[in-house]
Amino acid sequence: MSLGIKAPVADATPASGVTQRLARVWIEECDAFRAWERQKIELTEPDAGVLAQYRDDLKHMLRLARTLDAQINDPDFPAGRVLAAEVKGRLIQLQYSWDALDNPMTTEEANKLEAKYFHDESRS
Repeated sequence: MSLGIKAPVADATPASGVTQRLARVWIEECDAFRAWERQKIELTEPDAGVLAQYRDDLKHMLRLARTLDAQINDPDFPAGRVLAAEVKGRLIQLQYSWDALDNPMTTEEANKLEAKYFHDESRS
């Protein structure tokens, strides 16, 4: 979710303005990707083809997130403070997704967490 913070691109140099616009577009696309991820990966049992595409897309989203994070956090980048938190937050979310994809929770682990945190709710 965007924080609604926008650096004035009009005041930016041409190079930093491009990075700012790219970051804003990427943030929107990342949010759309995470919504798709929730619908198609987290709330369903995806088939092998969907998982393979997801892995590839997630890998590319992470690479671009790391690139943007490095650019925006460069001390010479003029609007770094404005965009840094948004990019870093999405980078963390994508990394959690990657970690979950590479190291999925076992049924036993899920049952333990469910018992610990949802012990008062009725089970079906």
